Amino acid sequence: MKAALYVFATGMTGIVLLLGFFSIFTAETGLPALLPLFTGFNGAVGGWNLAVRSKAGPTRRPSRWLTLLLASLFTLGGELALRLFCKQIFAPEWREMLTDSLVLGLLAALAGFGCGYWVAQRSSELKRPEQEQNP
Repeated sequence: MKAALYVFATGMTGIVLLLGFFSIFTAETGLPALLPLFTGFNGAVGGWNLAVRSKAGPTRRPSRWLTLLLASLFTLGGELALRLFCKQIFAPEWREMLTDSLVLGLLAALAGFGCGYWVAQRSSELKRPEQEQNP
């Protein structure tokens, strides 16, 4: 449970920081298009952290429900952060674009969690033979 809280805290911090940074340089209408990239990136980092920090380690896959919950929270938290950085974008004419951005963000976060877990698993497999040879 501590690993999931850590992943959530660092992932949401990363999404908010990236949105805040890019809100300086990007027009407000461009931020919803960047949200899936940010959730996917933080999902990958979260998947890696979840695999490395869990008690079972990267040998056992994290729960699918936990992964889905964290990806959903990343996406919804990203939308709330968008509301902080660009208030005028939530007019009714932008609703369809925001819905598409949220769906893509959720899919990107899920794919990111899977890729992050995969990288952590491969990394632990590469480190294992090295540790056995050098006691």
